[in-house]
Amino acid sequence: MSQAPSPGRINLALKYSRFAWLALRHDGWVTTIGNLCSELAFDHHYGTRTWLPKDLASLETTGGSRMDGVQYQGTNPRLARKLLRSLPSDARNAWFIDYGCGKGRGLLLGIEAGFTRLIGVEFAPELANQCRANLKIARRLPPISSISVVEGDAALFQPPPGPLIAFLYNPFRGQTLQRVLQRLTAHSQTDGQAVQIVYVNPQEVEQFTRLGWKMKNPIFSRGTLAGGIWALSL
Repeated sequence: MSQAPSPGRINLALKYSRFAWLALRHDGWVTTIGNLCSELAFDHHYGTRTWLPKDLASLETTGGSRMDGVQYQGTNPRLARKLLRSLPSDARNAWFIDYGCGKGRGLLLGIEAGFTRLIGVEFAPELANQCRANLKIARRLPPISSISVVEGDAALFQPPPGPLIAFLYNPFRGQTLQRVLQRLTAHSQTDGQAVQIVYVNPQEVEQFTRLGWKMKNPIFSRGTLAGGIWALSL
């Protein structure tokens, strides 16, 4: 005799059905299906498992603010690739830091884009372990010199010296985002190092402008900002 779905699974199915409906209303059938195909094609190409979303309520976390956190969902490959391609060619010499790296799609896109020194920061050990597994099994990627996944609070993570590309797919908000931006601001001002932020699905742009960051190379979707690259205006 089959077991009835649990209320938790039913609620989760309803939640993702609502997300799908909102995406259809906002982007239309063609774009929504194209985005889905792009995500599935990404995992098929690299042999990874980054697509399936993961609700934050089902995860244990190592420090950090669960209130500020956002559920795991892999970044849109088509949008992220557009933004990474718009970076200057010498940016590939910088550290690539994926804040809230989840299952590792952002790091894989960073490797694909030509970065050779990468760090993922993730406060959910389960996601961090899945990220490491995906990095290990991924195929068809160029060689890299250094990559690591750090478990812990992004607000406490101290970036390594040197120029940085910070990749954020709306991983957190509120005070966590504020503290991360403060550290990136101090890194640029104290060390005089170039820092650029690739912010996909930007939800709290006012936090950037408040600290003097300015957007360049924005990407719009049906009149709504879908992502952009931010640089500090000194």
